[in-house]
Amino acid sequence: MGLTGLPHNVHLEIVRHLGLPDKLRLAYSCALLYKTVVPQIYARLLYLSNDAVCPKNFDVELISDQYTIIGKHRLAKLLSALSQTSCLNFQYADLVIELLLQDAESESRTLIEWRDRCPQFPNLVRYKFPETVAISPLSHLQAPNLETLRVDVNFCRETEKCNGMVSFVSLAQLRRLVFAGKLGPNEDMVIFKLLTTYPHAMKRLTELRFEVDSESGDRAYRRVVGVMAIWRKIGLLLNNLTKLALPLTNHSTAVILNLISKHVHFEHLTSLELFIEDDGGVLNLINTTQHLASLLRSRGQNLRELSIHYRLAKPDSEKNHLRSIMLLKFTETFKNLRKLAIDLKIEGLDLSNLLMMVGTPLSNNTSSLRDFRLNIDTPSENLVGNLLNNLDDVQDLFPQLNYVYDCSCENCRRICDKMAHLPPAIVKEAIRVSTMMIIGNELDYFQRQTDTSKPFARFFRSDLGANGYLFDHFAGSQLNSSLKVFSNLKIFEVCGLIYHRYGTEFRLLFGNPYTGLSRESESSVVEMGLVLSGNL
Repeated sequence: MGLTGLPHNVHLEIVRHLGLPDKLRLAYSCALLYKTVVPQIYARLLYLSNDAVCPKNFDVELISDQYTIIGKHRLAKLLSALSQTSCLNFQYADLVIELLLQDAESESRTLIEWRDRCPQFPNLVRYKFPETVAISPLSHLQAPNLETLRVDVNFCRETEKCNGMVSFVSLAQLRRLVFAGKLGPNEDMVIFKLLTTYPHAMKRLTELRFEVDSESGDRAYRRVVGVMAIWRKIGLLLNNLTKLALPLTNHSTAVILNLISKHVHFEHLTSLELFIEDDGGVLNLINTTQHLASLLRSRGQNLRELSIHYRLAKPDSEKNHLRSIMLLKFTETFKNLRKLAIDLKIEGLDLSNLLMMVGTPLSNNTSSLRDFRLNIDTPSENLVGNLLNNLDDVQDLFPQLNYVYDCSCENCRRICDKMAHLPPAIVKEAIRVSTMMIIGNELDYFQRQTDTSKPFARFFRSDLGANGYLFDHFAGSQLNSSLKVFSNLKIFEVCGLIYHRYGTEFRLLFGNPYTGLSRESESSVVEMGLVLSGNL
């Protein structure tokens, strides 16, 4: 039996394993495969402004496998193709389900020109345009079956053009409502019109998101209060809501949480994302999070995904212990999580702080956890740098860390040989300090390639590093030993460095095998020994 005789689901699985060039070659081999392959190519389109690498691993479900990547300077060709008819007489625009162009700020002129003559997308359920580009949202004629509505600056601007009416958009199939961190000056009117004009659409919501940027924490929180007050007035209940993203600030209160709980059935929630903005008033946040924890303890048994973004507005390390206790107490509520993400923008965290914040949710979900993501802003300073004074404690907690002086590989022996003339204690200290500095820089490098505010970008990287990473050589064995207790864990991520399950062990998803330090890094290790010995 030839390829064309295989079942349709087999064709789809073959296509899933192919890169875009091979998909195109397969599509043009015959009409049957063309009908199978081309819809897969155009279904989910994602623009990235850099040349991204996306390795495939079918032990792990990677959302990136679903997307066709549109690289820089190729947007015009894509948009032109979407307006054309295929050789089999169907419209390419009819195939598009998701159109994510939010990173195309640099090609604003191309986008604006296309928007004036863009085709209809009858099957489109979600799209995103750059918020920094003045571009009108797709109308109800151009996207009649949208499931996701994003209220942002451009939506507010379009509402003003329509004399305060929001009827330019189709909400017949609405399932997800997203409020961007920044809206227009007419946001109060826009929100009121939207919620009161389409109450039946609001009742169908399965996901509600209030997003936050670095300047909009309190504004986003007040937005939540306003939305809930409107729904309170019209008596609307979100009976179908399963995903919720909320901001919490120092001005949050138990009263508002109780108001939210009157419209959102916490019993139905499977996913919760919190944007915690702390301007120093941590005691109020402790009271608020404890009240939320008490609500979820009795009613949040179905929660399977938890994401916490914590941003400290200004350095305040004296209260970091309180913050650690707050997150410990909050996260100990959850016992059956499948996905956990913790994103910390807090300066001055020490080892005990980190163990409290991270250790409790990990130990409470060892059998259920499938995906764990930890991000600490500027890890060279706020993660690795803060561990330098506790290296003996780190060694006691993680005895399988592979320092250069304990490693028998050729690359590590070469470094030790260069320091053979120094006292052993000096060599050990120089290597430990240098190791922390190097892996801190590696984590900074990986973190710059990812963005926790863009979940779709998680599995794309622009560079893999020619020599591999000392972090993997140093911590790989310890990670595999520690992660054995997590029987269902598939992905473990720290500051953008992703380990994925490959058979029975965890390996780096991005990165070449470690082949040793660069000459500059080797020299810096040796120089550290000379500095500590007083010979430099």
